[in-house]
Amino acid sequence: MAGSWSTLSLGWKSQAKEFFNKSTLHGVRYIAETDRPIYERFIWLVLTTTGGVITMLIILSLWSKFQTNATITGLDTDFHNWDAPFPAVTVCPQHPLNDTRVTDYIQR
Repeated sequence: MAGSWSTLSLGWKSQAKEFFNKSTLHGVRYIAETDRPIYERFIWLVLTTTGGVITMLIILSLWSKFQTNATITGLDTDFHNWDAPFPAVTVCPQHPLNDTRVTDYIQR
């Protein structure tokens, strides 16, 4: 049983180290790099932990605000009584107009 716990512990350590080394979260990979000085790794640990805690506090604050004062969106579906003018539409042909045809059409 003792051997399996040490194997499990070693597995967790290797998984955590792989996560830290391959993570794209800023600063997390610097925590696991063995060639960095211990004080620098500690600073990165403190900074990333502080950032995570502050992020969670902001999320919890916004969630609480949402729960107490939720935004209600209403849709006005009575569009038959709207007095909105129809938008103007302009069609520009590729070929210029025939002036005589336009004059004949206007005179009708």
